[in-house]
Amino acid sequence: MPTNKPYRKSSELALDVGRRPELDSDAAEMVSIVRKGLKSNIYGWLRQALAVSDGKLSTVIRVSQRTVKRRLRDGRFRPDESERLIRVAKLAERAREVFGNVESAREWLKSPQFALGGEIPLEYADTEPGAQVVEDLLGRLEHGIIA
Repeated sequence: MPTNKPYRKSSELALDVGRRPELDSDAAEMVSIVRKGLKSNIYGWLRQALAVSDGKLSTVIRVSQRTVKRRLRDGRFRPDESERLIRVAKLAERAREVFGNVESAREWLKSPQFALGGEIPLEYADTEPGAQVVEDLLGRLEHGIIA
């Protein structure tokens, strides 16, 4: 996909490393997918998309590396884990929309931000309220409001 084209669906999850069809869904389908659990290959795709280590991504989604390995072997994440993976993927998508390119989105998500008290957005988003704060910050940046 061209980097100058805005992403329109959560299936186009921001970082140009390929689409995950199971995330190309409307809300009702997404509920069903989460209840069943995301396929485990989404983890490797998201890790690559964000250019982070296994340790970093497992910390952000609050799943131990040992459990991640088990999920990768078993083929699916549990519903609660799937929700957290989707949260991170959507946040990455939003950052890409705001910054207009993959590299800037990655850099911002992994760099300390003054508006977050010097915390790193990706790490701050390890909870739903934290992810909402990061998304709100992205919205302010998009509209030129000093954060």
